[in-house]
Amino acid sequence: CHLVQQLIRLGTTVYLVETCSGDRFLRDVSARTGVPIILAHVPILMGGAVLANARLLVSGRYHPSILAALGGTPSIFLGSNSHKTRSLQKVLEYDVVKEFSAVPSREESVQIGCLAKDILEKGQSIRGKIKTVSARRCEETMQILDVIRDGVLPT
Repeated sequence: CHLVQQLIRLGTTVYLVETCSGDRFLRDVSARTGVPIILAHVPILMGGAVLANARLLVSGRYHPSILAALGGTPSIFLGSNSHKTRSLQKVLEYDVVKEFSAVPSREESVQIGCLAKDILEKGQSIRGKIKTVSARRCEETMQILDVIRDGVLPT
């Protein structure tokens, strides 16, 4: 709730996004803060569109962060039980690779709020960079698929 309050203070619209049954706690956060929640049963393409068009995503979830990146949405990452979100930041060429605690303390919530403010102020420039890197990674993936399908390495 404290993290959500920090984000509300930035003056932007905040939504909570439940991505799976493990995120049911967000329903309580929604009730306590008055912030609307998008439930997990939303169709994937609709959820992807929300993430890809958001101004910022704060999450510890890997797959939603990928969907967000496809539209250029920058992310602030919370801890997870794997290396995946740190790796994603490297793949997307984030200037600073950082993960906050999965359940941020009040102090970390303030730090996240400051970082979110900075990201939101950068607006389209940071979005453009993420979109460019995502497009390049997509092309690289297509080349790998060509190698697998054709058995021929690119020259």
